[in-house]
Amino acid sequence: MEKVEFDRYKVNEKLYNYAVSEVPENATPLEEARHIYTRLCKKLCYSIEYFIEDSLYNSPFSPTKKRMSKLSYVETVDGEKNKDVVCFVFTAIYSYILYDRGLITEEDFRENLKIKYDDFYTSHTSIECCIDGVRLEIDASKGLDMDLCLAKFGYHQLQGWKEQFSGNSPEESEKFYKLLEEEKLKIAKKQMKERIYKNLKTSEKTYNNLTFREKCDLFLASIQEAPSYSLETLSFITETYKNLFSDKTYSNDTKYVDSTFIYEDGELKEYFFVNEKGYRNNVGEENFDALEIYEISLKDKTIKQTTRDELLFKTNSMHAKVISESFLKRNGSPMMNKATSLSPNYITIQGVKNAK
Repeated sequence: MEKVEFDRYKVNEKLYNYAVSEVPENATPLEEARHIYTRLCKKLCYSIEYFIEDSLYNSPFSPTKKRMSKLSYVETVDGEKNKDVVCFVFTAIYSYILYDRGLITEEDFRENLKIKYDDFYTSHTSIECCIDGVRLEIDASKGLDMDLCLAKFGYHQLQGWKEQFSGNSPEESEKFYKLLEEEKLKIAKKQMKERIYKNLKTSEKTYNNLTFREKCDLFLASIQEAPSYSLETLSFITETYKNLFSDKTYSNDTKYVDSTFIYEDGELKEYFFVNEKGYRNNVGEENFDALEIYEISLKDKTIKQTTRDELLFKTNSMHAKVISESFLKRNGSPMMNKATSLSPNYITIQGVKNAK
């Protein structure tokens, strides 16, 4: 079909045709919209360059942000040669397709376009609209567990496509949740056939029955299964980490494990902290004698051990910088900090992870 031109931008024809293909026969408007959303999430990728620049510098003048903020950028996203999007680019593409397919009103379409002159506003953007009588909030790119990452793993129910509870009748809510249950069933069947985290198969054992050291070894082994260097790499590693280790915060840990992303040498690296002697925050001291730090290159998937002194030298001398997004640690692992800077309140804010 021919592209429809709106005020200031178009969606690439190749991407448009991919998104709307294979819609099930007799699909309801809600099912069609969900189908298009899932296909876009599987095809498009959140820009790791934008993520790095925004996390480290939060500058409107960074090269990637300036390029992607132009309305003309939207049409270059074809899902093949260029798959990179951020929140406002995805919103522009998805809302365009929804409106062109008659699934949302013109009012909903235009209210979701944060456009000024020939640029987007670069604050975080999601879609609020009404489809088939159901009010929805749609956000494909929030956090490392964003749908733009998880859709490619086939591992989780997509979380960014939500009902807005206010204003929906019981009948509309039932329609929405029936769709989600069907989607959840499809994912469950797919998981029975294949596991994305192949390296985490444990035969007769379960993750909870593994020893602390076995969990650490499995985490390091999982790096080889991660996607090639992209934001999906970070997402994959984060999800694997969650599968193996508890996120609960304790005041006195018997064993300590933590994970931090640090930017150095032109790439994001993963630093994995392991301390079998735990973390004695009740007396304001740390057990550094048993601390192991693993430096993981996400580009070439190599792993080597380093020391706390070497890592502190890098970060203090600005040869490396901890990623400062709110959903990551602002100051890295507490194991990187001096004992005098630690207090129970500080530790609670940072979050100390415990593994059985």
